[in-house]
Amino acid sequence: LYIIGQGATTQMACDLNCCSYAVMSNFLHEWTAWLVHTQYTKHVRLPETAEEIQHVTGVYEKLGFPGAICSIDGVHIHWNCAHSTQCAAHTGKEGFPTRVFNVACDHSRRVLHVIDHSHPGARND
Repeated sequence: LYIIGQGATTQMACDLNCCSYAVMSNFLHEWTAWLVHTQYTKHVRLPETAEEIQHVTGVYEKLGFPGAICSIDGVHIHWNCAHSTQCAAHTGKEGFPTRVFNVACDHSRRVLHVIDHSHPGARND
């Protein structure tokens, strides 16, 4: 998680863990698939009970947004392996290539949904 949280490259992860690029790349792909398969539904979900829905909508109503249940924004993830022909389409306000994922969360920062595909970072959030 430290490697992902720091936005480290696969090569940096290899250097930190004293292993080959092939081993680290394979591990990261398998671990990410495992993480999505086993953890996503535990931590990313819409409010289900009447109490959960009332709690979420109540916060937004107090803020002047009656009926709202979430906030949505684009999250830019640094794409350090962008091919040179893709850099222009992926470089936006951050100044480096990114992929954008739309994430919906409630006012307590609990993630409710993450769109399952990304967009080039030069596009607006």
